[in-house]
Amino acid sequence: MDDGSRGSPAGDGSPVRWRGRAALLWGGLGAFSIAVVVAGLALLVPTANVASTPQDTTSPRDFAPAADEAPGGSARNPLYDSSVPDAIDCPIPNLDPRSRESWEPFVDRVGGCLEDVWRPALEDLGEVPEPPLVTLEEGAGPQAQENGDGTEGTDSDAAGPTAEENWQTLASYHHGEITVMLGSVTSLAAAMADSDEEAVWLTLIAHEYAHYLQENAGILEHAWSLEQETDSEEEATEIRRRGELQADCLAGVALRSLGYEDEATIATVTTSLLGGDSPTHGSSDNRRRWLMLGWHAETLSDCNTYAAEPDFVR
Repeated sequence: MDDGSRGSPAGDGSPVRWRGRAALLWGGLGAFSIAVVVAGLALLVPTANVASTPQDTTSPRDFAPAADEAPGGSARNPLYDSSVPDAIDCPIPNLDPRSRESWEPFVDRVGGCLEDVWRPALEDLGEVPEPPLVTLEEGAGPQAQENGDGTEGTDSDAAGPTAEENWQTLASYHHGEITVMLGSVTSLAAAMADSDEEAVWLTLIAHEYAHYLQENAGILEHAWSLEQETDSEEEATEIRRRGELQADCLAGVALRSLGYEDEATIATVTTSLLGGDSPTHGSSDNRRRWLMLGWHAETLSDCNTYAAEPDFVR
């Protein structure tokens, strides 16, 4: 029976209970997998360097949700009636992304700040759930591959000529727990020119926190049901991709609420985290577009990817 306690970070077997703020947990090898709605969602980056391309900043505003979708679904969810969170004073500590010791206070503080950002929206929905755990896992597992049809593979079962480039999971969300993969983030940091920019790593966690928000708003459950109802792998992958792009948008909302108002900083975030095209996470242009749209959002309806035209969710 899981009573909410977790193993001791010191490894002595004594239980540690983390409540109200992010929990730190040192585990074994991090599992690498392509995001699956509800069962597990992840933020991915390509293992190869991807050249930055000019951004198309066309805005996908003025959405028209499907007329036959019931209220409470993914496109007509009451979350979209909420205004963007107010700015909050929650200073983020400096981070050396190559240091485990530096990550501990960082995830603890960021988890608490994101809880403060999103609490009003959850209360508007009549939800007061336990905040998610934010845990750290050492190591990096085998790379995952995304195939041309949006399915996943590993190095040992790649889909031949349809397989795309390899991707690594930096962080994942699974039913109330956010996990940061230390082996992956330290590898990425070593290759990044702006690895000391805390906004990059805050965005990483904010993307996964957005999946927690989607889950508690009922968006993920509805999207998952739509995936199960379709016989088309292409349609199922598009539904999954809409969820990931929405998480990018909500991460942009959180950045603005936490006081990141410099466009140069946001440009660093998009260049560092959102490069490369992914069947399940979207094109680099669309990932950057949605994060920027969230950063500029006036209401959370601006992040309604489920009602966006197909071109904006490719």
